Amino acid sequence: MCYGSAKPIFMSDAPGFLQRQRARAAKHLVSEHAGTITCRCQKCIAAAEARTGPSISNEWPLPPLKHTDEDSAGFLTTAVQARSPPGRVKDQKAARPEESTVQRDFTWLLRVMSEMAPSEGGGLAGTLSYDGIWTPDPRSLQGKLGILVPETVILEKGKPKRRYFLDPAGRISVLRMKTSAELLRVLREFVRRAAAQHQERHERRSSLRRSSGTRSEPSLARALSPAAEKSAETPSALRQLEVALLHYNDGLSRQMMLAEAVSQIRGASKLPREFWQRMRMVQVPIQSAHPNIPARYIAYSFDINSGGLEPQEPMPLGGGARIELRTTSRYAQQAESEVARMAAVPKALNNFLRSKARRVRMEIVKGLFEFVLDEGDGTLWLANASKLRCRFLPRGANEDGTMDVRPPEVLFFEEEDFEEEMRETESVIEYLKKRFGGDPGVAKGGSGVRGIELSPSDQLAGVRVPSNLVQFYEEEEKMLRYYEDEVRIMALRRERLPQHENKADISSLVGEQRCTPPRFHKLDCVCLMECMEC
Repeated sequence: MCYGSAKPIFMSDAPGFLQRQRARAAKHLVSEHAGTITCRCQKCIAAAEARTGPSISNEWPLPPLKHTDEDSAGFLTTAVQARSPPGRVKDQKAARPEESTVQRDFTWLLRVMSEMAPSEGGGLAGTLSYDGIWTPDPRSLQGKLGILVPETVILEKGKPKRRYFLDPAGRISVLRMKTSAELLRVLREFVRRAAAQHQERHERRSSLRRSSGTRSEPSLARALSPAAEKSAETPSALRQLEVALLHYNDGLSRQMMLAEAVSQIRGASKLPREFWQRMRMVQVPIQSAHPNIPARYIAYSFDINSGGLEPQEPMPLGGGARIELRTTSRYAQQAESEVARMAAVPKALNNFLRSKARRVRMEIVKGLFEFVLDEGDGTLWLANASKLRCRFLPRGANEDGTMDVRPPEVLFFEEEDFEEEMRETESVIEYLKKRFGGDPGVAKGGSGVRGIELSPSDQLAGVRVPSNLVQFYEEEEKMLRYYEDEVRIMALRRERLPQHENKADISSLVGEQRCTPPRFHKLDCVCLMECMEC
């Protein structure tokens, strides 16, 4: 029986009837509350989120609520709202301030610092005066930020990608890596360096006169020998030597000892991928320059909305009885200088990120910076940075960070990564041009691919011309021919046209003919101008 305009509902006792009804209901719910996303760029995803509204929790519909007699008055309203469809619940999810920012990590920060102080080859990290005062080079990383960065290897899916280290001038050098064999060589270098530092610190403690040769190499040879595990020749202190600092993908980190590193590099051509695919970063441990003075770990939580407040000195152990003693001594002034040095690092980074020299201007809103202070010589190291939140600045924003009323621009992709990849590709192509020859512009009388020549040494070694260089010349030749045949002719025709004052004069030349080009239609300059007008 049907009342009014209601549609009759037919029930069936077939086994698959209820399953089909549930499938139809789920399909209707999805089509109503979630739009189809065919493009994965940031702009389309943001538009899809705006169409669908606030996200639905995975726990909806909620389980039965437990209540007592005290809250029985508000139980009915709460239960109805909990079981209502998402569209009927008011104020489901408040807008968070982090939604307008993007997340970054320490890898991105290393790339930014490499742009601030890029390696140019040669130079000195600083100068030492007659009074014993060390002054860093203003163009070095320590001169711009007041910090140093330990040698770091970035990993992706168990393979190394980039290696960041400081050159003799105190600037950041970036070395691209691809294979696990390169990571094996880096780990061997870390082992040799740790053994040499251990031997040097041991000689300082024993106050012995150093001989002409170092004893770190024999110790390392014994550690790398096949019978090192079975024999007791390797000292226990050398086995527990810190070789590298491993950072996992889930945020945890731990030290890699010498015994573990030796077990992986002994007799191996590459490192096991099952072990290293869980890592995202490998660093050299930061140790104090003096053997009897330790290094201190400091975590600084930066927030740009803190109103200019700088981090405070931590409470000393032993209560407030030692506060007066510390404030009256030189330690208070030293702590204040340490606080100012740490607070100046994010400010200097933001000044560089806001500068007009960068094509994509942004600033760091908040983040956790992990410093290591060498109390022996006062060197400040930046070991890691996590939970970084950044926001993009509009084109009309000032360098002081003042924001316009206009909403932030939504990018189609990560333009910084694309720009870095373009720079690396250009440098690789320039290197290949210098080595194998060839010049572009066959249309202008050049040789192009035919100009590539192999030297006699390369011919004897069986070296082949890279395919990407050949493809580069072919694509460049196509672009040059298109410019000579199409773009240049169109520009010449436009220059030969008389200068008319208004659109009516151009229409009198063309007549009533409208521009309706077919699929393969060659536009002349007049037709192109008319298309631009309409």
